[in-house]
Amino acid sequence: MGDSWYGFWWGICTCINFNGLMFALLGDFKYELITGAEWVLSEHPAWRIIFVGLCVIGLVCSVVNVAERG
Repeated sequence: MGDSWYGFWWGICTCINFNGLMFALLGDFKYELITGAEWVLSEHPAWRIIFVGLCVIGLVCSVVNVAERG
């Protein structure tokens, strides 16, 4: 895999890992939709589990990328 693809995938994995961790820890993340309505992730308990899963997937992707480069 070329260096440009490595950088791309490293960025994607880091983003997934960071966002998954932040959502798992904070949980009360609010989004304001275009319509003006608020969407609160804490109202949906399954979201925390999903983002913990994303954090683990991002961590595994990062480890695999480092292992392939090493």
